Amino acid sequence: MGHQARQAHQEDVRHARPDRAERLSIAGGYYFAPTGAAWREVMTHCRPAMLAGVRCPVLLLNGRFDQFRVGVRAFRRACPQARVEIVPRASHFANLDQPEAFADALLRFAGVVADSASRA
Repeated sequence: MGHQARQAHQEDVRHARPDRAERLSIAGGYYFAPTGAAWREVMTHCRPAMLAGVRCPVLLLNGRFDQFRVGVRAFRRACPQARVEIVPRASHFANLDQPEAFADALLRFAGVVADSASRA
């Protein structure tokens, strides 16, 4: 299926079967058309200042090629105790691109949290 045909098919599926749209996008390749709107929503509603009052462990986990990674410094300034992990060779879908590296990052973080709790 050509690129334009796949996009048209994805649009048809999205309207007819929204429950299948995400699986189809992943199976057929990433679907980037909504990225601009998603970025605006994140930057409008998910401000770094929202983390300022967080007192629990925080993990900022991004893929190396994730465009949302550009905001990680601002989130880290707002939440200095946050741990930052970057998944090599991964996009925004780090859990799909590099599932083992993604899981390893989560397990490292969980280990640090468990160690801290056992010392407290």
